[in-house]
Amino acid sequence: MLFRSDHAFCAATCSDDRDCAVGERCVTLFDAMAPAACIPSTLSIGCAGSSQGVCDTQANCDGNVANLPFSDSARGICGWERVFCANGCASGACM
Repeated sequence: MLFRSDHAFCAATCSDDRDCAVGERCVTLFDAMAPAACIPSTLSIGCAGSSQGVCDTQANCDGNVANLPFSDSARGICGWERVFCANGCASGACM
């Protein structure tokens, strides 16, 4: 899938961390209005819609997936990391 925020990049979509390769994170980008994508550790994409690199995200659950606040200001990335919870998710954390 082609993403466009401050920079265009291609990335595989993902449901949670199990869909991504080693060294990648399944991240829903803040304010991107796009599905979650596998973001490699080397990618710098910018964070559209956030002021001065501040990400105001809250942890939450989506079934058995924890949406954890994710911010990497050095690479300009912010959003939610999607992590599968084998024993379920409650209040934004794996049980």
